[in-house]
Amino acid sequence: MDVLEAIGVTLIGLVVRFGIPIVLTILIVMWLRRLDARWQLEANQTRPRAAVAALPQPASHNPANNTPTTGNNDFLFIGRLPSAICKAT
Repeated sequence: MDVLEAIGVTLIGLVVRFGIPIVLTILIVMWLRRLDARWQLEANQTRPRAAVAALPQPASHNPANNTPTTGNNDFLFIGRLPSAICKAT
């Protein structure tokens, strides 16, 4: 009888130690997936793809090679580096 009691206590301990956290993790993952699907659906309904494609591009942007062509280069950093970084070696 002591052996059966020890086995029962061990099994209950394993279920409490591993089973409950695994079940809770699975439930949370399922809930988060449903929430993500709902948020994606909501985002697609509020801003359709045609509206995203129609967004204005900067004047100096060439989408063919993703380099600036002409314009004021407002999205590029053009400047001098501090002299401590530019020391000639």
